[in-house]
Amino acid sequence: MARQQKEHIFGAVYHITARGNNKQNIFIKTSDRIKYLSLLQKYKQRFFFKIYAYALMGNHLHLLLEVGHDPLPQIMQCIQRSYALYFNKEYKRVGHVFQQRYRSKICVKDVYLLTLLRYIHQNPVRAGIAKTPDYRWSSHGNYLKGYSDLVDIDYLLGFFAEDKKQAVKTYADFMQVDAYQADVESGYVKQYKDEEMQNPEPEFVQIPGLSMGTLIEAVASETGISAEQLVTVTRARKVVTARNLAIFLAVRNGIARRSELARMFNVSLPRVSRGYYDVLENAELKTAADRIAGLLKQ
Repeated sequence: MARQQKEHIFGAVYHITARGNNKQNIFIKTSDRIKYLSLLQKYKQRFFFKIYAYALMGNHLHLLLEVGHDPLPQIMQCIQRSYALYFNKEYKRVGHVFQQRYRSKICVKDVYLLTLLRYIHQNPVRAGIAKTPDYRWSSHGNYLKGYSDLVDIDYLLGFFAEDKKQAVKTYADFMQVDAYQADVESGYVKQYKDEEMQNPEPEFVQIPGLSMGTLIEAVASETGISAEQLVTVTRARKVVTARNLAIFLAVRNGIARRSELARMFNVSLPRVSRGYYDVLENAELKTAADRIAGLLKQ
């Protein structure tokens, strides 16, 4: 039976693991890990996904990715296939490099991303190949430096503090606490089981031709909050609620990235994510969003 494909969700964040076939090493030399990182960079530029964390071990790897318009299977197929071709050529071998396909789990809330971040960065310690998270082949060092050409560190650092220096310091303290698999599991979407989606939560159908301008006009009409007020820096509850509705609908319909919404509404990335989940977890606000989406489909 053919594998059922997961529904693609714009902006979804996945914890991905991939293991060597028969538990064999997929990274043998330093150049192997460098090659894999170069492939991440290459396909990130093609598919415009975001990388929040990685750890390249010996016989397996961890990735924390946020997808955009391109589905995860397409992204991972390109990365894994390219690396397998390189690996087989480099070591004059044939056959599978990876054990079946990768495994992926979707993270249900941004707050759990910090737990996943810590879990991934502590993986070398749990595996016994490092005494501290200061492992060369993970993104931990990028967070400590506060800079990376490959990893999108600013988003998760923003959860620790708005000032980057303070965020890095708080992150370093955060990493001193052990992360456990049980903590990580609680952050995964429960509809996903063994790579298959079971009874997924209904998603808004993407509305053809929907633009951010049209969406904002609809939100303004529904809430009485003008477009000018939506981009004003304020904590007024009515304005924040209307802005959250616009954020929720924009993310659900895949018409703007969270970073774009942050710039548009003059708020931080974590505030964009909190706005999205404020609507998602509030029945009354979800009903309002559903009503606006219905008007937009007419």
